[in-house]
Amino acid sequence: MQQLLQSAVATAAMKSYTLTVLVLAALVCCASSEECPTFCPQNYQPVAALCGSEIREFGNRCELEAHNCLHNNECKG
Repeated sequence: MQQLLQSAVATAAMKSYTLTVLVLAALVCCASSEECPTFCPQNYQPVAALCGSEIREFGNRCELEAHNCLHNNECKG
C-alpha cells in the first residue's frame, strides 16, 4: 500500500514539474515574440474605446491592446 502511495505521489510530482516546464516555455516563447497577445487575464476592469465612430467596451486594457494589435490600432481608448 505504501509503495502504491509513493508511486502516486511521484506521478503527481512529475505531472506538476511537466506543467511548470510547459508554462515557463510558453512564457519565454511569447515574451520574446512580437506577435499579438493570445492570452489576457480574466480580471474585469472595463475599458471604453472609440473604434471608428463606435464606442466599444473591452473587459480590460489587455483585451483592448490585443484587439488593436490584430486590427491595426483601430480603437483609441
